[in-house]
Amino acid sequence: MKKTNNAFAVVLMTAILAFALTGCDKLMTVMQNLTDAERAQNIVDAYVAGDAETFNSYVEHDSRMVYMMNGVAATNPEAMQKVYQKIHELTKTAEITFTDDSYTDDGYATATIKTVDFTNALNEAMGNAIAEGGDVFADMPGWMMEALNTGGEPVELEVKIRTGSNNDLHESHSEEFMQALTGGFYNCIMWEMTTCKMDDDGSQNMYLISNYDAIKISLDEYFLSDEGVEITEEEANKILAQFNHEYADLDGLVSGGQKLEGGMRLYLIVNYDMASSYTLQRLGLTSGGYADYISLSSTISGFVDDGYTCATTDFGSGVMEQKAEEFTEK
Repeated sequence: MKKTNNAFAVVLMTAILAFALTGCDKLMTVMQNLTDAERAQNIVDAYVAGDAETFNSYVEHDSRMVYMMNGVAATNPEAMQKVYQKIHELTKTAEITFTDDSYTDDGYATATIKTVDFTNALNEAMGNAIAEGGDVFADMPGWMMEALNTGGEPVELEVKIRTGSNNDLHESHSEEFMQALTGGFYNCIMWEMTTCKMDDDGSQNMYLISNYDAIKISLDEYFLSDEGVEITEEEANKILAQFNHEYADLDGLVSGGQKLEGGMRLYLIVNYDMASSYTLQRLGLTSGGYADYISLSSTISGFVDDGYTCATTDFGSGVMEQKAEEFTEK
């Protein structure tokens, strides 16, 4: 075996390392020398191209945009990934221009964006699903697609985006921009649907939209049977008026109902981002005071103890798989 010249090897390795480190330093210098507008443009270019690998390198590993872009790149998309692909298809043609703010040291740039917005269409589609019934509401990809199929409303917005010197996106300081970039769907990415139904007669059903463990929206559905005692139209109106009156002074929720063949349906929908602490306490969701969020896992546990059967789905977005991995790691 030929003996290695250790001195030569050390010199060679030192030279290689010096070259590699110099190259990395030059790359970092180039990235750091980019303006805020140029860094923001790089992020948008990756989004427009559907380049999940590049885009995901700009955000945290647990960013909701990771699930969106992975869905965009999916070759055999699941139901929610098809929604993400449709969002991307309809928003990637947005006209976006960036200008650096006068105080460029903090990483902010101003974006002028001409795009389509689906906020109103999404709210209308969700409302229609609620009116049709819990099982329709539970098909979240279905009513999201209905909203997207409207084509949206053209908008022109001026919003801020914040980036870091490593080309990374500061999402928590750029939420308005991300909402605009995704046509108003940003806050809906990562949503899961949980359905809880009574084991006995199905007279009470609960539907929970959540983001990770935080409940965002809930639909409580109650059925009154007129078997043996017919509920007239007049009686139905009185029942509905009394039901609505019970919740009239509470914010962040909507109550309603309708007479059906064989009985009556009453429902209560709560938006947890809009409901006050007082509302949550009146509904028995908190014992008083401020709560960061209402836990999905704790709520499901309580429902199961009360005799409900619950099932949660992310419709193939990958959120539940990631949660399971994190739970295993713990």
